[in-house]
Amino acid sequence: MVQTQQGIARELLELSKSRILMQFRFLSPAVSGMQMKESEEVTFACDGNRFYYSPKAVIEAFKNEKNFLSRMFLHCTFHCMLQHMYAKERYQGKYWDLACDIAVEQMAMEMKSPYLELHSDPAKRAALEKIKEEMPALTAEVIFYHWKKHPPAEADLCALKSLFAMDGHGGWSVRKQQTEELPEQQEADSDFGNVSDVEMEAQKKEWKKISQRVLTELEHFSDVSDCEMETVFLNLRMITRQKYDYRRFLTKFFTAGETLRINQEEFDYIFYTYGLRLYGNVPLVEELEYKEEKRIREFAIVIDTSASVKGEAVRAFLRHTYQILQQSENFFSKINLHLIQCDSEVREDKKIEDREQFEDYLWTMQIKGFGSTDFRSAFDFIGQLCSGGEFKNLKGILYFTDGEGVYPVKQPQFDTAFVFLEQEGKEPDVPPWAMKIVLDEKQLEEWDGQK
Repeated sequence: MVQTQQGIARELLELSKSRILMQFRFLSPAVSGMQMKESEEVTFACDGNRFYYSPKAVIEAFKNEKNFLSRMFLHCTFHCMLQHMYAKERYQGKYWDLACDIAVEQMAMEMKSPYLELHSDPAKRAALEKIKEEMPALTAEVIFYHWKKHPPAEADLCALKSLFAMDGHGGWSVRKQQTEELPEQQEADSDFGNVSDVEMEAQKKEWKKISQRVLTELEHFSDVSDCEMETVFLNLRMITRQKYDYRRFLTKFFTAGETLRINQEEFDYIFYTYGLRLYGNVPLVEELEYKEEKRIREFAIVIDTSASVKGEAVRAFLRHTYQILQQSENFFSKINLHLIQCDSEVREDKKIEDREQFEDYLWTMQIKGFGSTDFRSAFDFIGQLCSGGEFKNLKGILYFTDGEGVYPVKQPQFDTAFVFLEQEGKEPDVPPWAMKIVLDEKQLEEWDGQK
């Protein structure tokens, strides 16, 4: 029986998938979750939903280098697991595609499999060693931001692209509008990268679940250590990390209190029953002139002013925090907020009692410190404020930092949340008694642009 070109290509790709799964069973959810579809528009590509291939390109690639198909399939699978195609609209510019390719190729080479080795790998390793001298963590986000701040020469970019670019990314930014088309029309139109926002969100959720399963398998049921696959673990932990809405996160530190405000949801029962007694069936409804709400009353924000934290990031963080808190429903008329600057010791304590003082401080604030980081100094200082009566009912503190410092051994008597500025792809650790939220540089840039 003579096989068609399409049949041969399909068998070669299935063989390549089997070779991956035979050695790396923990990748089964990801590899099995990738559907394959023929396409004459591209040679090899993925869009988060399918792996697209040209049968002719598959056969030619196998003839030239038998490991190429396994490597290509793994390359695209990592793109999907890390959701690179969904971030292209956020990370705009010419660096994102290449940064993604470099990150996933580093991951693939950490697998150290004879079924994945390519002739070009020695040259790639040499290039990666040079990149690591500038960027200790190889994630697409870290590479992108580094190049954005320190643009490489065009010749260097071209050389890296010839080494690391493997699949087509043309469909990553294509989105179709949600319409009332018939199912068969939608199926006909769903070519490479052509997905609606609803479909895209569903894909992102599914790939995050898959990445979490793979990470769990790696951490608990595999013989592989963090050191052997450092970039693999780092990228998976970053993409599966719980992300918080900072606005909602702040509400954890609000306290309940009564405010002078018409409350249309409650009424005075005395007038209600008096009306029933007086008129029989006509109650008198008088809206309450006070309402119990959760707002900021006593709070502390500690700013890490050590040399490793950037002043621009500090100001962007405080500006955004102020934008949230300055809304009338978030502030009591009088508050007790302390803005504390601290590196290895407390450098400044500014007491804020109303919105106007907070706004004035944002305009006049000067960063003080630039030494090493010791979180214990700020906690000791706040403890003294509590014992001295400055704080009557401190709800908690926010500590903005990069995470490189000495933590207190004992849990404080108030809630604590460390707000980290993500740097070089590092995953910060906090004591078990502390909450954690991580902000990336993109968020700070967006906040700064809203000021």
